[in-house]
Amino acid sequence: MTLQDLESGQAVTLEVNWGSLNYEIQSRVMGSNANGLLIKPFVYKGIALDLMSSQYKDMLFSIHSLNLQTERRIVWKNVNVRSVIYNEQNYYVVQVNAFQNQSSCSERRDHIRLKLNLIGQIAIDRESDYFPVRLRDISDNGISFYLDDGFDIENRNIYIHFEDVVRGNVFDLDIVCRMVREVPSGNQVMYGCKIVESGKDMLAYVCLRRMVMQALKRK
Repeated sequence: MTLQDLESGQAVTLEVNWGSLNYEIQSRVMGSNANGLLIKPFVYKGIALDLMSSQYKDMLFSIHSLNLQTERRIVWKNVNVRSVIYNEQNYYVVQVNAFQNQSSCSERRDHIRLKLNLIGQIAIDRESDYFPVRLRDISDNGISFYLDDGFDIENRNIYIHFEDVVRGNVFDLDIVCRMVREVPSGNQVMYGCKIVESGKDMLAYVCLRRMVMQALKRK
């Protein structure tokens, strides 16, 4: 799959490596041509970060997205990113070298996804009321759920609460996460999120869930 195969409006993650630091910037495809991909820039306090500035010359970039046909996470590593202005709007142009034109898999195999199929509660920010949501799966660093299309959750903390019972143990869990991918699913959208904060029981819950899954596979 090439960069130009990504669809307009599709969510992407621009990964920035700067020495020992690593950042993930959520963005969206705005268009493409033979020269590369046009995505929304990172805006801080109303100003788009100019990645062509000399102070960022040591940054390395990769771009992650989703193959909508396979629902697998893919990546283009060591891409070139530069800031441009088009129709008086700021964008980033993402380009790859010819020999790196094809994507590679970026699935995190060490983070096993565990099916949930539970009804939980979600709030888009800390001050909002919670409302019901269908949880899809969870791992030790991520969670996914289904919502109706039209929710604006990019670059915002998402608060999730749910309860479950595993091997007689009752869990009452609160999770803070951020969206890293979205996949259309009928009249809804499946949102995959990275967990940024969770309670002390989270690790025990995931471990017990994993034990149950492995036990069922052995039967």
